[in-house]
Amino acid sequence: MKTCILEDCTRPSRSRRWCKKHYARWRKHGNPLFCLYQVQHEETCSVEGCDRLYHAKGFCYMHYERNKIHGYPGTAEPLCQLQHPDTCSIEGCDRPYDSKEMCQIHYQSRVTIPKRRARKKGAKVCDFTYEQRLTLLEDYDNRCAYCGKQFEQLEQDHVIPLSKEGNHTKSNIVPACGSCNAKKHNSLGKFIPERMVAV
Repeated sequence: MKTCILEDCTRPSRSRRWCKKHYARWRKHGNPLFCLYQVQHEETCSVEGCDRLYHAKGFCYMHYERNKIHGYPGTAEPLCQLQHPDTCSIEGCDRPYDSKEMCQIHYQSRVTIPKRRARKKGAKVCDFTYEQRLTLLEDYDNRCAYCGKQFEQLEQDHVIPLSKEGNHTKSNIVPACGSCNAKKHNSLGKFIPERMVAV
């Protein structure tokens, strides 16, 4: 098999007796030996006291992102260390922490699944957050908005159902026990919360 005619290249020759790489360089730059200028970088971050690996523009990934967002890289230390619980904060659950003080299963069932369902139903506004959910439960004293009974676990019910073009917002959501939520289903006006806490 014939090899590339250029010195120190052992790749098989293609067109003009050059290998594929050198032929492509000749077509793009007019010179088969063209080589982009390569900068030799330090192995570590340029911020004093930081020994993390180089990422870009003289910084490690953390300092590069800080510089990009804030305009300066800051110190070698991380800005803050968040302390998270080891396990889920839901009573009786000992699964490991994932997000918002809950395990992955509880987080998804309380936050992500309702949001995804609202988006799929075409809710025009979908801004109900986990923090708002906690505030709502506190405002209602962990009581169902329909029957008034106090429960450990409450579902979030849309006063105007998503199927009837209701929104996934704090002003349209009330806490409901499983029984009342199932009875109400997607009816509109038939079940009215005993009290609506002002938003």
